[in-house]
Amino acid sequence: MQRSDVAAETSTYNTFIDGLCKNGYIVEAAELFRTLRVLKCELGIEAYNCLIDGLCKIGKLETAWELFQSLPRVGLMADVVTYNIMIHGLCNDGQMDKAHDLFLDMEAKGVAPDCVTFNTLMLCCIRNNETSKVVELLHRMDERNVIPDASTLSIVVDLLVKNEISLNSIPQFKSQR
Repeated sequence: MQRSDVAAETSTYNTFIDGLCKNGYIVEAAELFRTLRVLKCELGIEAYNCLIDGLCKIGKLETAWELFQSLPRVGLMADVVTYNIMIHGLCNDGQMDKAHDLFLDMEAKGVAPDCVTFNTLMLCCIRNNETSKVVELLHRMDERNVIPDASTLSIVVDLLVKNEISLNSIPQFKSQR
């Protein structure tokens, strides 16, 4: 596209970067990303999300974090997908406190957490044997009118079966009825 003087759209760049990342070519995706930035090509949040996710998946969490932190400097705002990617990466790296801080930052910046956000944090709490925090997160979910999905229910059933939480401690998610 560059050689033929045909201008590509942002969605085309996003697709290339996403395809490279999903097929394990993170280094190549990062190189393409850098080249596009040097050429002053417009990259949307989707391209950043793809690369941040790819970096997290190969254990380059520090680089992913730097890219995440650079968003405001390039005029972009992290969306719920961006936050979910970073929270998931931090949880997988054992950085529960930083993941929770990012969750709070997300809410403070007006980005509404979704079911994926809550499920990721709950699974991280379970891995850290912090089931009381799972109950807190369930209540927060209910307060924010986030509808539980099959994964949420699986988490709850698993904790109930293991007698790690009581049925009375779980919100009824009345707002969803």
